[in-house]
Amino acid sequence: MPTGELEKHIFVSYVRENAEAVDRLCRDLRANGVSVWIDRDKIVPGVFWADAIRRAIQNGAYFLACYSRARSQRAISGRRRRHASPAASSTSNRRRSDL
Repeated sequence: MPTGELEKHIFVSYVRENAEAVDRLCRDLRANGVSVWIDRDKIVPGVFWADAIRRAIQNGAYFLACYSRARSQRAISGRRRRHASPAASSTSNRRRSDL
């Protein structure tokens, strides 16, 4: 199990487009003694990311969702893609190695 999964932490959910702002937020939280769980820092190669994220959310003290226009646009785009065809919907829930 990767280091940091057992401690109580804030799980940070974000979109890559907001990585710079989220990095500043995480840096500030850590500077104030808060343990932060963010995927890029905690998921090690070879670990199935969905399982790691599920455990981190379950074991965390808080869930911090960083929403923005980028997130809203991405969600809208995802919904359109899923509704566009049954094939798009069925492949979006598979592991990359299954495709």
